[in-house]
Amino acid sequence: MTLLRVLVLLAASATPVLADGFTPQPILACLNAGGTRGCVGLGAELCARDASQATRGHCLAGEGEWWTKQLTPAFARHLGLFEQRHGSGPAGAAAVRTLRQEEVAWHAYKAARCDHVGASFLGGSGTGNAHAGCDLEMTAERTLHHWDAINRMAR
Repeated sequence: MTLLRVLVLLAASATPVLADGFTPQPILACLNAGGTRGCVGLGAELCARDASQATRGHCLAGEGEWWTKQLTPAFARHLGLFEQRHGSGPAGAAAVRTLRQEEVAWHAYKAARCDHVGASFLGGSGTGNAHAGCDLEMTAERTLHHWDAINRMAR
């Protein structure tokens, strides 16, 4: 069993139905079937099928929250493995520090990017959903980035 599948199984251990019918089960099934980036948005898409604009927003936010809950432990595991592998000596300590700095910078970039995406709707009815969709996609991509790094280091 690959480490990604182990991580997915851990993520599945706490998968309640969230906002307005959102459930991460379609995402988990996709990930367990070997999918990665194509799994992003599946839960929100199924939740929002034939739904109102407001419900779509709740579905996007629900999946976004789920990916956010995956991101923190994924980064912690990535950082821990990176420290084990590269953390000794001055060069290793600098490399660990830059990984932490990269994560902080990524969070700032995500906030600015999603603020711009939302603002591009000029205050229209799609503003919130556009922002939530951006947040969902960027957080999921970052989580998958950490899971990929964990898989590479665990080999």
